[in-house]
Amino acid sequence: MTSDVIPLKKNTDPLFKKWKKEGSFVPLFVKLQDLNTDQKEEAPPLRYFSKEELQASVITNISDLLNTRVTLPAHVFNAIIQNDQFEGYPELYGLPDFSYFDASNQATWSYYTFLIKTAIERNESRLTNVSVVLEKFMPPFQTLQATISGDLIINEMTEPLSFNVTLTSSHTQRSPS
Repeated sequence: MTSDVIPLKKNTDPLFKKWKKEGSFVPLFVKLQDLNTDQKEEAPPLRYFSKEELQASVITNISDLLNTRVTLPAHVFNAIIQNDQFEGYPELYGLPDFSYFDASNQATWSYYTFLIKTAIERNESRLTNVSVVLEKFMPPFQTLQATISGDLIINEMTEPLSFNVTLTSSHTQRSPS
């Protein structure tokens, strides 16, 4: 039996490196979004993120993740994450409800950090070696300052990425650093 499929080879042509852009392909979900509803067609089609656009995309996705709450009860969610059975459950996208969380008690910060780190590792594959550091609680505003960092994967290269987030009772605000 013969096949008409030609196997792909890595392009070793030195001219190819000059044409290659620094950045990454746009995820399918972003391609499917209508970024400008007034425009009938995108020109040119969104196919490639620059390095800066990729960083912004990852930060936006993590912000969306941190602003989403899982739909499972806490005891079911905890049982699943303790057994490391995250794969394939859309119900596990986001963070559990933290309305009971006492942010003024630093002894509980390690569990909160674990949940944020686990959610990012499971749902944002473009960021590896994720680190979450909760820095300070501001009682007058009921906010918690955190820094999220990791290695951003850009094609075959990795680059460090770090940004600050402010966790509040109603929403998460992000600010790149």
